Amino acid sequence: MLSLMLGVGVGIILPMQTAINSRLRMVVDSAFISSMISFTVGTIFLIFGSFITAGSLTVSKNVIVHQPWWIWIGGLLGVIYLTGNIILFPYLGSVQTVIIPVLGQIIMSMLIDNYGWFASPTHSLTVTRVIGAILVFVGVLFAVALPKLLQTTKFKDSPVKVQPTGANWLWRMTGILTGA
Repeated sequence: MLSLMLGVGVGIILPMQTAINSRLRMVVDSAFISSMISFTVGTIFLIFGSFITAGSLTVSKNVIVHQPWWIWIGGLLGVIYLTGNIILFPYLGSVQTVIIPVLGQIIMSMLIDNYGWFASPTHSLTVTRVIGAILVFVGVLFAVALPKLLQTTKFKDSPVKVQPTGANWLWRMTGILTGA
């Protein structure tokens, strides 16, 4: 139950983070500076948290030398994800900026589970998992396409930058890759 509540909590925080960082982007006039500020604040928090819980901020040379290269790129992937969301937000709006990368996350997580990439435990690709992924995909389509079909004045007054349909799909594909 605790992990479910934690997951919901993180799910609540991510759209807030994207909206806040996108607003910061407008103030500093750069997605990259906005992302840098966000990561700097996070780094300061992590320095204090690490020192309080571990009593140190160092990693032993033995750990650095004997671990695979890819364990050190998590921060880079986080930068890509966060900065990608900051860039996507003005073009896709809040809902699409949150759910489209989730589609990429689901696709990639199913591949990681199925093949055991990054030394992860394997979980076979079952019919149930595929059906679940298809349902998420259908949900994304509803969230992305349904408002366009229902075009009301509510949607016409959105601050989202109006792009030609082809450009929106390019931004959406970027969102899927960012999530993956």
